[in-house]
Amino acid sequence: MTTTIALLGAGGKMGCRITDNMKDHSDYTMLYVEISEQGVANLAERGVSTTAQADALAAA
Repeated sequence: MTTTIALLGAGGKMGCRITDNMKDHSDYTMLYVEISEQGVANLAERGVSTTAQADALAAA
């Protein structure tokens, strides 16, 4: 069983650091929440897509 984590602000400076460290861990299901265009672009560069905040919080 995996643990689901909702990361809010995932495309910001600290969020990207956490994303880089967590995105390839199979022990966790990561849900990335970001609202800014630049943050979404930062996540896209990492091959990660965003999840709506309400959906991420409900699933975590």
